[in-house]
Amino acid sequence: MPLADLLREVTESEWLNAYLDWVVGMDGRDVAPDIVPDAAALGVGDAHHRAQMPVERGQPMGVVSAVGHHRRMTAASSPKARATSAVEPPRPGALVLPEPLVGLCRADQYERQKKFWQELTQQWRAEVAASLEQVRAKIDKQNAANRELRDNILSAMQAAPDPRELSVADVMVLKNQWADTVDAARVGVRDATDRRWRCTVEPGHGSWMAPPKDRSRTDRPSMCPKCSSAAPRPGEQPALERSVAAISALAAELHPDSGAPEEISYGSNKPVTWWHQVPAVRPGTGEWYWATHIWKQPTKSRTGRRSRNGKAAGINGCQVCNSDQVDASNSLAAWYPELAEQWVCGPAGRNPHNTTVGSKIEVTWRCTSSQGKHEDWPAPPNRRTAKALRSGCLKCSKNVSAKALALYHELRTHLPAMELEAPIPLDPAPGKRYRGVRVDMWEEALQLVVEFDGWKTHGPKSWRDRAADDRLKTDRLAAVGQTVIRVREDLDPVGPHDVVVGSGWSAWKVAAAVLLRIHQLGLHPLPGLASYLEHGADTAAADVEKALLGMPYQPRRFPKAPKAAALPRQLKATEPHADSWLTPVGPPYPNPKKRAGSLRDYQCRCKTVVTGLPQADVTRGNTKSCGCRQDASRALPRGRVDRELTQAARQWARKAGIEVRANGALDARVLASYQLHAVGMASFLGDDSLIPEGVIRGWADDEEIALGARGRLPRHTWLDYAAYVLAQLAKVPDEDA
Repeated sequence: MPLADLLREVTESEWLNAYLDWVVGMDGRDVAPDIVPDAAALGVGDAHHRAQMPVERGQPMGVVSAVGHHRRMTAASSPKARATSAVEPPRPGALVLPEPLVGLCRADQYERQKKFWQELTQQWRAEVAASLEQVRAKIDKQNAANRELRDNILSAMQAAPDPRELSVADVMVLKNQWADTVDAARVGVRDATDRRWRCTVEPGHGSWMAPPKDRSRTDRPSMCPKCSSAAPRPGEQPALERSVAAISALAAELHPDSGAPEEISYGSNKPVTWWHQVPAVRPGTGEWYWATHIWKQPTKSRTGRRSRNGKAAGINGCQVCNSDQVDASNSLAAWYPELAEQWVCGPAGRNPHNTTVGSKIEVTWRCTSSQGKHEDWPAPPNRRTAKALRSGCLKCSKNVSAKALALYHELRTHLPAMELEAPIPLDPAPGKRYRGVRVDMWEEALQLVVEFDGWKTHGPKSWRDRAADDRLKTDRLAAVGQTVIRVREDLDPVGPHDVVVGSGWSAWKVAAAVLLRIHQLGLHPLPGLASYLEHGADTAAADVEKALLGMPYQPRRFPKAPKAAALPRQLKATEPHADSWLTPVGPPYPNPKKRAGSLRDYQCRCKTVVTGLPQADVTRGNTKSCGCRQDASRALPRGRVDRELTQAARQWARKAGIEVRANGALDARVLASYQLHAVGMASFLGDDSLIPEGVIRGWADDEEIALGARGRLPRHTWLDYAAYVLAQLAKVPDEDA
């Protein structure tokens, strides 16, 4: 297929244009995606975007380059693009690029960039707050003038004997604001026809249409709409002092596609597009460049009155500068492409390209250097990007800083047996329970320990002063015959063999100072020391880079102390439940099942011996017998109730408001209550026309009648109680007799 026909088909396809717009928006400017969603083409395009180089300048991509070039040329030729390209984004607070950040890691470079953006946002926020104060002062003055005019109108209307006979000319305020062609003296104040008025408070507001009856209302006369806080009508512009144009710092960031600043109210809730240019850092190189931030945000959220700690918190700046929106200047994929390869999954819709470097969302990572041997682990991106990937794979994590790791690889060029993060067994210190210490580097044959004390973690400005701990650790190691050389970065020495270095020293320079100290102490011959000192550059940079990117590494563990013989478990004997028929036979013994309670043998009241019952169930009352108690309860004969009695009791229960079933067996409590009610023993019933349950339980306890499982009342207990009461009633002689 000819390339020209293919390009024509691409530009005429609606769905393909939508797809290309989405991918170009995700990957950035000057990146052309392939017509077919090809992962290889997108990967090359993304790599060229990170290098700030158009795709056409890199390796040939066939249709990718042609389609991208054709789309850019077509877009640039449109009238809207020509109008937009003539306007440059504003550069708030920064006219020149800062000095390059040379010699800093990416984490420090990103923090410098973030802090620089925060300073620019604070400056912009102060300018907007100052403009808002002036605008609001002018609006308050207009409101005061309108309140005075409204009071004058109300006074004139209330002073008139019959307000319906007044004309517009009779009310001085209305006469002064009259701008209609009809004579004001010929129009009554109750006229309902729209008339033209002009604002006398602010002449720039012009005129407006309103009926005189609304302007002469006795409760709240209408005034100039532009003086009020009402939203402008469709097709009308807000007052200049209430528009974005009144705030110069805000109007400068309004995108040309959003319209003119005079057309948008600064209190509008409608999202509009904003843009500006700020200096951003190229990851790794430290060079600054102008980054264009484009975002959508309602105008009201940028001019709010809300404050926090005395500062204007309702004036929100750029969402990209505040890390609320992602682009190429703060995305995780742009700053840490190796972490983008380790990304497995995150919350719905999140990926390395739309996640900021310091995000706190929960992400699952996969170790790319272990070939699937290490398990995936969860961690937020801000823990992965802290100081040269200190939070990495749980199986190959390194508890040393990047500088200490670089020093270790430099020293290994002369001391290949040196071990990283080595455990040294020691007697526990007073008040401590740990038997050993872990050192940064250890050469076991030479009994040499090298510790790296960075000024950020060991200095006085760190979260705690560690000088005393470092001195104690040095003394403990020296007491067992170890030679300790501490590399103190801009810190005072704490031991006799310490080496003081600068925070900006390279790994080669620090290693040279340590090797010279080893040579002075005569610990080990170093035949290549002279040539190493003359080299003047790092010799193990490749090894350091591999280690920082996540080379599989597992530090050696402390030797385990022999465990003492486990003492036999002491089982506690507990008494059975008070209502139980079981009596313990012998002490409790362990349960063969893991994580289960002890067992015990019992003898039931029926002389049956039961073995292997859980002691806890017998103590709680869940098991009260060998099973004979349940069998005896089932063996009890069920008394048959006369059918006529059941029907009579069901009719009585319905009249008394007691819920009963339409057919089938009737509840024993209802039957017993009806029998007492039928012989006039209503005093034995409760407020609900039923026998109270407490009365039955007390009678069963006096008669020593066994209850059911978990203290339930058997069915026959209710009927036996009714029979007992009726029998007692039959023994009483008749008074008439």
